[in-house]
Amino acid sequence: MIQEYINYLLYTKGYSINTARQYETSLHNFAKAQNGRRWSEIKQKDIINYLANKKALGASNNTIIANISAIRGLYGWMARQYNLKENPAKFIESPKKEENIPLTIDDTDIAKAVQSESNEDIKLAIMMMASAGLRVSEVRTLKYEDIKLASRSVSVIGKGAKERIVYLPSYITELIKARRKNEGEVFHGWQDRAFRYAIYAAFARIGIKCSPHQLRHSFASRAINLGMRLDVLREILGHTSIATTQRYLHTNNTIIQSEYNRVIN
Repeated sequence: MIQEYINYLLYTKGYSINTARQYETSLHNFAKAQNGRRWSEIKQKDIINYLANKKALGASNNTIIANISAIRGLYGWMARQYNLKENPAKFIESPKKEENIPLTIDDTDIAKAVQSESNEDIKLAIMMMASAGLRVSEVRTLKYEDIKLASRSVSVIGKGAKERIVYLPSYITELIKARRKNEGEVFHGWQDRAFRYAIYAAFARIGIKCSPHQLRHSFASRAINLGMRLDVLREILGHTSIATTQRYLHTNNTIIQSEYNRVIN
């Protein structure tokens, strides 16, 4: 049942692989905690108790919200597909979302990681994410046909299968041009997990802990610090809501406060 629902999210709703994977993990963990009971036998109190236990074990509000969303979504889908009469998660209230300040990485460390990396694909991937704000999944699936060298632009399919145009600096387009290819995958042969790990490992080798997504955060924070308008940054990042983009204003304020304290104290 869970796998069928995940396929629906991926191929009908257009969810990203990462989001679908998170839903799948949440649902499998929930199902395991129900000790073999059928979905139709689970009541609202069972879900509330499960979430309360997760909270007691240290789960964040955002994790609880994600679990509620996954469980409620599954039941809603079952109601449509299998005429399930009751959605026990329908009226469960979500806790207040915690606003996490995105973690960023210094430009100097990005340059060091690129210089010390021997694999040309990983070098290029790091530079693309750090200079254009691309998601790691968007980079890995890029095709040469998506890139317009003349305009230094690339057509990207992001979350929800939404297409957007992102621009690249000239040093990246020169690297792509030097490959002398105009069709096929730019990062041919890479599996998602191995690709992510290779990027993580590039920073680990220089003693820095950095997830691939931090490169996207770093681009956004840098853009805000240099005065880019929020609405423009929203388009570049492919955010649905401007509220998501506004998170980087908090990063900017943190930097301002840090600099203030350095000078005053």
